[in-house]
Amino acid sequence: MKSIVFLGIAALGLSACADLEAPHQVIAAPANPNFTLFVSNQSFEMTPVDISVYVDDKLAVVGDFEVGSQHSWFDFDFQLGAGVHQVRGVTKQGRRIVSLTSMVEVSDDHDFGVLTFWTDREGAEFHFVLQDEEPVFE
Repeated sequence: MKSIVFLGIAALGLSACADLEAPHQVIAAPANPNFTLFVSNQSFEMTPVDISVYVDDKLAVVGDFEVGSQHSWFDFDFQLGAGVHQVRGVTKQGRRIVSLTSMVEVSDDHDFGVLTFWTDREGAEFHFVLQDEEPVFE
């Protein structure tokens, strides 16, 4: 059974960056990954949004994510040892920091994470889900 622990969402005042950067993986993609992370901006109100993803406190993914038609998914492959790992999504968009840290337990099989950025009347937030099977996006 997969376990997910949400550790927090925080917002602090900061300035936004004007330069756009295409989403990309900072950690080299392995030949035989056992964890695939899908990242998407689901906010029409905040597009593009700068998203940085850290795996075990190491910068793994960075870029400015466009909402498009809300069907813009970017996948990134990693090789993680069996056990518990930390996945953290962060944005500084909108002059504040929004972050979500999740603890994920990776098995010997291939696991899939989905990290999405959302906004609503109450503010901005990330959602994270860990799955045994590759997600299907419609």
